[in-house]
Amino acid sequence: MKTEPAGRPGTAIGLLLMLWLWWPLAGQAAVLKVFVSVPPQRFLVEQVGNGRVSVEVMVPPGQSPATYAPTPRQLAALGDAQLYFRVGVPFEAAWMKRIAAGNPGLRIVPVPELAAAGQGSGPHDAVDPHSWTSPLLATTLAAAIRDALIEADPDGRELYRRGYRQLADRLHALHERIAQLLQPCTARSFLVFHPAWGHFARTYGLEQIAVEHAGKEPASRHLAQVIDRARAKGVQAVIVQPQFSHRMAEVVAAELGIPLVTLDPLAEDWLANLEATARTLRKAMDC
Repeated sequence: MKTEPAGRPGTAIGLLLMLWLWWPLAGQAAVLKVFVSVPPQRFLVEQVGNGRVSVEVMVPPGQSPATYAPTPRQLAALGDAQLYFRVGVPFEAAWMKRIAAGNPGLRIVPVPELAAAGQGSGPHDAVDPHSWTSPLLATTLAAAIRDALIEADPDGRELYRRGYRQLADRLHALHERIAQLLQPCTARSFLVFHPAWGHFARTYGLEQIAVEHAGKEPASRHLAQVIDRARAKGVQAVIVQPQFSHRMAEVVAAELGIPLVTLDPLAEDWLANLEATARTLRKAMDC
């Protein structure tokens, strides 16, 4: 009868023990620490990062990117981060220079040009920063995320490329589902308080009518024009979001005799939220 050479089992156990001790240390050493501005970005970075990236959100759920001020703990944590992905929200205009000055080793990744393009609901509105509300523009954001992660961590190149490809497939499938959901709608207009859905509307051939004007509550004349336009378009609901006061939206809804409907463009469960948004808008437009 053949016998195993002496010492082989012990050697195998020793190797397993070494791997068990080494693996978590190796995983910890490989992780990049990244900051993003709003929760939907966390979804995109984590998907592309494929388990190799730790992501912190500067503007937490429930807070407005227009008014948020970072906490001392967040500002201190930036000192350990390698990357910050911008997305164009107002918070960044107020704080990004200070963040960069206080963290010279932090690379700030700009918003991709294509994602930053496009106006709000009217010709005098500011550039719409909510690029992630379009799956097509979210793909552009994801590609920029992939490239920045590879540059910062070349050893993770294949992992990031695979994460991007998998995410891009999911974004394409989501785009197709939303297009099919909204295709039957003959009414193509919806009314919002804060114009956060302009990129979504353009992607699917819809019209966003906004109550808010140039980032402020409208003057009475502009409000009357909005109400007349919404009535002429036959809108069936006023879309509001949790981060803003609903007072003016309630006035408009009462005048038109239609309900308020809450949609959150900043929801972190981005993929499910965007499909739910399409279903809600389909119902609000009475498709």
